[in-house]
Amino acid sequence: MSVRLTFSDPVHLDLEVPPGLAEDFRKALLTLYEVAAETLHGTVQSWADHRTELSEVLAARERLTLLGAALDQVGWSWMFASDPIELTAQRDVILDGLKTALLDCRQHLGELWSSAGYRPQPPAGIGEATDRVEQLQALLAAHSSERVTATPRTVVST
Repeated sequence: MSVRLTFSDPVHLDLEVPPGLAEDFRKALLTLYEVAAETLHGTVQSWADHRTELSEVLAARERLTLLGAALDQVGWSWMFASDPIELTAQRDVILDGLKTALLDCRQHLGELWSSAGYRPQPPAGIGEATDRVEQLQALLAAHSSERVTATPRTVVST
């Protein structure tokens, strides 16, 4: 399974996310959705108590809607048909997904090193975890340019 990010006009970029990272990306979207839901809940409470503006509630609802739409297309669980699934999402949703996946992978890498203690050999899985971090860093660097302002299209395939 892989994810291809495509940014439409005016700048066109194609990038293939390696199969091992596609699940990380979906999990990151799920994490972002959970945070957005909690944010909306808190914002509605603040609005009801007259501590915030309605515009903040609407912005939090819009963020939750965008993430929900992305998950509807990618899948709430990792069960895909054999055909690619197209995901159309705003640039910040895609970049936030990549950033969250990177943070999760870095944390896992740190946990692996911590579990190794002072052993002379690197812990099992360290090479794969390091590769995932490096691949996500490269993806994020390739898509963080301020020149890219168009709405991205993501294609997820098996």
